[in-house]
Amino acid sequence: MSCPTLDKYENNGIAIGDIKATVTESQYYHASYDDTIRRVAEKFNLSEDDAEEQVKLYWE
Repeated sequence: MSCPTLDKYENNGIAIGDIKATVTESQYYHASYDDTIRRVAEKFNLSEDDAEEQVKLYWE
């Protein structure tokens, strides 16, 4: 079974594990939620809305 949200990123060459690692690393270094969204958006060339969607998945 396929997930359209995940497929969208994988089809753009973005490994979901890389996004998760970026979120985890940001939290480890005490980056804010908003800074993490901006970092994910910039690093993976995503819109801020798409980046926030991904950060929500992995933010603990």
